[in-house]
Amino acid sequence: MKHLLHSHHPFRIFWFSVLLTLGLGSLIFSHMGVSGLWLFTILVVLEVTFSFDNAVINSKVLAGMSQVWQKVFLTAGIFVAVFVVRFILPIAIVMIASGHGFMEVVNLAATQTGRIRQNPAPGIADD
Repeated sequence: MKHLLHSHHPFRIFWFSVLLTLGLGSLIFSHMGVSGLWLFTILVVLEVTFSFDNAVINSKVLAGMSQVWQKVFLTAGIFVAVFVVRFILPIAIVMIASGHGFMEVVNLAATQTGRIRQNPAPGIADD
């Protein structure tokens, strides 16, 4: 266990992320079973793959910037990646596709996922 907390071991940095992922996986498995856990696993692998890809691209871009612009790039990049792409963009897509307002989409996503699956937007699931 001591070598896991060594200053150069990756687990020292990512221990919280690993524990959170395992905890959420357990919660999803307890509520949704194997099919939910399978979907969760696919999404985790996809997210990790995109994160590594993004890190490689960012390192190439950051190598040619001054320290001031590196900080600006990382600060704005984290805001855009976390808040805009993962929160605002999906909500905007659902708003446009369904014709619902912002708060209605947020409420549906948070509380009424069954309703979304049963009544998709017109034109999306028409036969």
